[in-house]
Amino acid sequence: MEITYSYRPCFDPVFESVIERLHPPRVSIDNITCEDCTLVKVSKPNEPRSVP
Repeated sequence: MEITYSYRPCFDPVFESVIERLHPPRVSIDNITCEDCTLVKVSKPNEPRSVP
């Protein structure tokens, strides 16, 4: 008699949101570069130049 095991991945939506809160995007505000505007830069810690 052979025993077989079956595994399926489990994705927890609550855990996914915890990861988002642990690594929020970086936001920097620059008022020096341009006199007429404000420059806002948003980037994820591991993926520069990407907006979530």
